[in-house]
Amino acid sequence: MMKRKLRTLFTQPPKKNRRNLPFCIAMLAICLSTLSGCASQKAPAPDVSAQSETDHTPAAGQDLPFSGTQAAKNSTTISLYLESDSGTTLAYIDSFDGKQLAFDDAEWVDVPSDRAKELNVEKEAEDAGFYIYNEDASIETLPVAEQCTCTILDWEKSYEPKEITVEELCAVLEERKDTKIPYLLTIEEQEIVKIEEHYVP
Repeated sequence: MMKRKLRTLFTQPPKKNRRNLPFCIAMLAICLSTLSGCASQKAPAPDVSAQSETDHTPAAGQDLPFSGTQAAKNSTTISLYLESDSGTTLAYIDSFDGKQLAFDDAEWVDVPSDRAKELNVEKEAEDAGFYIYNEDASIETLPVAEQCTCTILDWEKSYEPKEITVEELCAVLEERKDTKIPYLLTIEEQEIVKIEEHYVP
């Protein structure tokens, strides 16, 4: 029927085709509507797995596995942890029972130096060539590791380094209790792992 009407539209004179014109317009509208619906269908999502290995840009809606903010937070945490729990410090030993060591932090200052100028101790320590700066007596106590390495200077053998046990160090400190001697303390994770007598000219 539709074919016959279309054939009539093109073969009959214009005046006689007026009755079939509305039908053709309606059919044209239906065809255009169908084509428009097909074109508007959603394109398939891209395959994320097909991305290049060198392309590190995340796909839409995909989060990075480790964001820059997280990295910065972790980095800060690690830095603070190292500064507070590990390092080497110069100190005067106040007391030591073989397990817990009480000490007072100090600072070795070379003379002359910018630090000596800052502290205004150049004239005072000019002859010695150094100054041990101890602003205030602030005693801190930390445990000593079981495998702690202890080294003293043998005063009878030209101050040669001598490694001793923790028990022997306790005895040496008792003998030197009236002498103010600086020691280098190596601290790891809030525990003293090395004690070394610092040479004083």
